[in-house]
Amino acid sequence: MHLHLPKKENISCVAIAFMMFVSTNIYSQSSQKTTDTIQADQIIFSIVENGPFYQGGNIELTDFLNSQFIGNCEGKKTYFQCTVLKDSSISDVLYFNKETECDDQIIELLKKTNGNWIAASIKGRAVACIALMTVTYVGNNRVKVEIGAGKAKQPPRK
Repeated sequence: MHLHLPKKENISCVAIAFMMFVSTNIYSQSSQKTTDTIQADQIIFSIVENGPFYQGGNIELTDFLNSQFIGNCEGKKTYFQCTVLKDSSISDVLYFNKETECDDQIIELLKKTNGNWIAASIKGRAVACIALMTVTYVGNNRVKVEIGAGKAKQPPRK
């Protein structure tokens, strides 16, 4: 019985072709997974040229919240954030430090401001960015709001 073994060069070519096939499949699966989970439109920036803001600024947002807020949590301060998207909508409204029972109501009122924001921008292009807000409860169903972006209004460390 005589055994015919393939030449060394043929084995190398087959091995290289197999490795290319496997790596191409792995790459295509991983790149598809990346495209499914993170699209260019979904990047959220933390450093921007012009931060996001509420149409009309702090005064208008404060007026809106005061027109619907019912509660007396005087003397407390809570830090909130939301993501202002490129289309002026907001998502992921939450607080950093729950100080009072009033904070949940402020979350619900902030969600009602969806679409009334101006997106952040970099080189004149709208981008998604985190908006940070400080809400101070001043008493008698009243609050005061300050809006910042990125590192502008980080909550103090305890």
